[in-house]
Amino acid sequence: MSLAARATYRHHRKLPGRKSKNTMEIKTTTTDANILSCCEVLKVLRPHLEYSSFVPTIRKMMEEGYVLAFIENEGTAEAANGFRLLRKLYNGKQYYIDDLATLPSPGERGSAANYSILSSV
Repeated sequence: MSLAARATYRHHRKLPGRKSKNTMEIKTTTTDANILSCCEVLKVLRPHLEYSSFVPTIRKMMEEGYVLAFIENEGTAEAANGFRLLRKLYNGKQYYIDDLATLPSPGERGSAANYSILSSV
């Protein structure tokens, strides 16, 4: 099973909010539309990113082991986490977080998204 498949299997769950409509679901990107929806979030962290080259760049990174997870709210990604699985001789398996960002949002949902997206790793 691939790293992305394991991440989806392990973390494809709903996290409780105050009401059932406020649940957050962590997903891994599988389509170009999913990848593109994460661009706005990652531009908070990396403002130099351009929409025109974002999907091809992420696809190339995925070939090299990068996994992009996100939390979506009403069709828009509001948090994203890019990570890789690394194996090292000195400590074995570890997850390396390349990118971790959330859209600035007021209230509890923003804070919950900040915390919840970390559980995708």
